[in-house]
This record gives sequence, C-alpha cells and structure tokens, in this order.
Amino acid sequence: MLLALWRYLIRVDSKEIFSLPNRVDSVDDVHGPSEARALVGFWLNKGMTAPCRTPSKWMRDGIRPNSQWGTAIRARIARQVECIRHWQVINDYSCARDVEATWFIDPPYQGRLGRRYRANRIDYPALADWCRSRRGQVIVCENVGADWLPFRPFLVAKGTEGKRRTGRSVEAIWTQDGHETVASATAAPATLARPGPSRTRTVHKLLFLLTDRTSRMDNRRGGRS
Repeated sequence: MLLALWRYLIRVDSKEIFSLPNRVDSVDDVHGPSEARALVGFWLNKGMTAPCRTPSKWMRDGIRPNSQWGTAIRARIARQVECIRHWQVINDYSCARDVEATWFIDPPYQGRLGRRYRANRIDYPALADWCRSRRGQVIVCENVGADWLPFRPFLVAKGTEGKRRTGRSVEAIWTQDGHETVASATAAPATLARPGPSRTRTVHKLLFLLTDRTSRMDNRRGGRS
C-alpha cells in the first residue's frame, strides 16, 4: 500500500490533490482512487503505521489544525508533488544501485519501538552491512537503544503524549563519517527540539529514499515526516 501511495504522489496532478475534500468525517467522504483515501487517512491521525478511517480526537478537538488533514496540508502536498516527478520507488532496498549520492535511510525502529510495524521483517545486520557499503554521504536514523549500527543521540523530539507515552522521542543517527559511540538515553540532549513543519518522514518509515548530491536534503524533506 505504501508503494502504491508513493507512486500515486509521484504521478498525480496537483489539481487532483486540490479536488480532495479539505474536511472529512471519514475516508469514505473521499471520492477517488484508493491511494487518495490512504493519503487522507494517514493525515487523520499522525504517526500511525496504516491509514485511519476517521479523525483522531486531536483532529476532532481542533488541536494543531495545520498538522492534520485540512486546507493547509492539502495545499502543501499539492505544491510538493510537482517536486518529486523524478523520484523512483522500489520495493526492495537491496536492489538500489550503488551510486555516488546522499543516502538517507530511515527504516522501522528496531526492537520494542518497531513492534507496531506489522510488515517489519528487516534483517538489521544485513541492513547495517548495506549501509556501510554505500558510496557517498550516508545518514541512517533510528531511536536510542538500537544497536545494529553505532548510533549516537541526535535530538529529543516532541512525540505523542498519552497514558503510556511520554511525549518525547529520543532520535539517534549514524553517518558515514563514523561515530563509534553507541547511543544511550543518558547521553541524549536534555532539551526538546522546537516544533517545526510536519515532515513526510512517517509514511516514509518503510522507504529508503535516494537523492543525488545536487538536491541533497531538500528532496528528502519534500520541501519530514
């Protein structure tokens, strides 16, 4: 489903995005291809591993309206689809050509934090070898506690709050230039990152995005999650 959604975004006309309803009580209100309903469904409740059918309580209560599906998000996506026409989607990262590039690799979390990804069957040692073998700049994201590469703490981001959620996500990173310190929670920065524009990184957790050196980080941001 994620592959189909990305392929839809790569080819869809911005006018079609603008034609989607900006207020929905259910994805059943979206009259269009299944990929369009999935797109809206992902924005009805942030941070989910599959599209939702109805809006989250936050969305219903109007909390952070520009972070949920609506006029602002619809307009942002309509603008951004014009910038990704050259993207290609493959369903097996190991099939990607090893070219000189900036590699941004953001797989599902290892261990407990990745348990909600129903399709998470990643061989992390094999993925680690693949990451180390890439040519060019390599950036790999994870959460503190992952040990399949020598990750280091990167930032403490604002996460979802709840009865079993702290509202803090301690992100870790490994880069090709080599940081040989395994991340630990005590070594993580103590301050919260300032909230910024929502990135597309989430739908994105099962994808490995390759950008050429000229576009660098702009392509992966789509102009995060």
